[in-house]
Amino acid sequence: MRNLVFIVLVFLLFGCMSRPSIQSELYTQDKLSEYKLYDSKSYLRYKVSNDSTNLYLTLNTNNRATIIQMLKGGLTIYFDSLGKKNKDISVQYPLAENERPAQTSYKMPNNIQHPSYGASGQMLRLPKKAVYQNGSMVKQYNVKNLNNDIKIVVSSKGESEIEYILTIPLKRISKQGMLGLNKLSIGVFSQKITQESRSQQASQSGGMKGKGNGGGGGGRKQGRSGGGMEQPKQNSMKRASQPIDIEFWFNVVLVK
Repeated sequence: MRNLVFIVLVFLLFGCMSRPSIQSELYTQDKLSEYKLYDSKSYLRYKVSNDSTNLYLTLNTNNRATIIQMLKGGLTIYFDSLGKKNKDISVQYPLAENERPAQTSYKMPNNIQHPSYGASGQMLRLPKKAVYQNGSMVKQYNVKNLNNDIKIVVSSKGESEIEYILTIPLKRISKQGMLGLNKLSIGVFSQKITQESRSQQASQSGGMKGKGNGGGGGGRKQGRSGGGMEQPKQNSMKRASQPIDIEFWFNVVLVK
């Protein structure tokens, strides 16, 4: 029995230690800070900032397969105020393609100039519906409504790069706000695309590869800790016809 308890404790400790940690920055509107971490499996760079009221999560990628995965498989951001991997609190946007009304589906672009991407800096033409969940409470809302306290902007940053910015009040994560978020962890997930969807996107994209790294802090690092090796160049990344797994957690230390 003692051995079993010891094994469980070691497993839990290792799980916490193996998860990357990020020091949040004080939020400013200039958006000039560099990305702190990079998830090598999903080709996503990310950073976190906060003020006394909100938390701001920014994701960025210039990998075509990741972009397709995010747009077709949707994206769910989980928040756990206890620093574990609980999924009671989440924001889902965009919804996975199989969860959207039929009229909101769209074909994947053959190139980055497709209207769904828009010009550089413009918000992508995605479905408007987003979902916030806190335990048994589920709230749907329109991301176009500027009166929402939860805000999401997904925009193109050039010919082959997108940026995802989520703004969420701290009290949407913990009723105590900042005081209840000393052990915050965040999870980023996308629903796996089915083989049928992958075959469809392969025929539409022709397995094209995106262009080189986009803006926002050159010379990014590879690996979940963000250090040690250069990020793989765009031409060495997976083709759009291959599946991309977006599934990772990280710890966040907020600025008080």
